[in-house]
Amino acid sequence: GINAEYGGRYFSPKDYISMSDQAENQARHAELARLKQQKLRSPEVAAALHVLKGALVKVLNTTLTKTTKFEGKGKGRIVVEYTQQVPPPKEQITRIYELANEKVRENVPITIFTMDRKEAEEKYRSNPVNSTFIYDKFSVPENVTELRLLLIEDWNINCVSGDYPTSTGAIGSIVNLGVNYRQSKQELELYFQIKNEEVSNLSLIHISEPTRQAEISDA
Repeated sequence: GINAEYGGRYFSPKDYISMSDQAENQARHAELARLKQQKLRSPEVAAALHVLKGALVKVLNTTLTKTTKFEGKGKGRIVVEYTQQVPPPKEQITRIYELANEKVRENVPITIFTMDRKEAEEKYRSNPVNSTFIYDKFSVPENVTELRLLLIEDWNINCVSGDYPTSTGAIGSIVNLGVNYRQSKQELELYFQIKNEEVSNLSLIHISEPTRQAEISDA
């Protein structure tokens, strides 16, 4: 019949079957992507994402994470909401990694705990950690009544899943592999790699310099 939502276009039964197939394909691809990320996930890289997020907030006040990604071989990406009209200067990117690696060297505890959802929302809305609330751009289903939270004192708080090391020192160090600034999407992406004994022993690090700064571009 006629569907006003699609500009009054007539949809035949075949169209609806096609739309259903498309939705199923999208759901299948999303599940495959989730399983791939689960396979590539490293507790140390996951911890590095939270350490970098805290440093990003300290330097750029970017409190909302849009996406994160594990790429294997100790590599990861974090994309934050960034509303400035110009990319951050290289000095600020350098400072982000300096602060992040200082937090790694401090070897501070990474605390994982569960909390009633309403209590957590009330507590951290009025007392955010490093200006950060427990949610980012990721949705938490409404039927979830208990949250699993990660806390790095005075640095980062977030809803999490999966395993994490007990302290930041397990990360080793965080190396800058590149930065993408996308003005049209209002986002900033940091691409990084961790360097620790386990990764080094597996010969997974192939970086000629301690830090490699990519050009910031609207890609």
